[in-house]
Amino acid sequence: MGLAQSLAATARAVQMPDSLTEIEETLVSALALGHAVQKIASDLNYSDRTIRRKLQTLYVKLGVATRGEAVRRCREIASAAQADTFET
Repeated sequence: MGLAQSLAATARAVQMPDSLTEIEETLVSALALGHAVQKIASDLNYSDRTIRRKLQTLYVKLGVATRGEAVRRCREIASAAQADTFET
């Protein structure tokens, strides 16, 4: 299977959103690592409220309703991305 096919299969398998913004990609990583909203906000120089709003947008894109579901999905995405890195 070629790289393009592998990436497409991975995206389908984890239902990876097509268009995450740079901040949303950062949030995926932060959630996968289990960081609290306050830590994320502090690290990125945003208010807690802004991060919460961005997380809500991310939840919609991920197709989840709770932080726990989002953490699980983010870990799936991170794991799939790592697997793709090792396959190339």
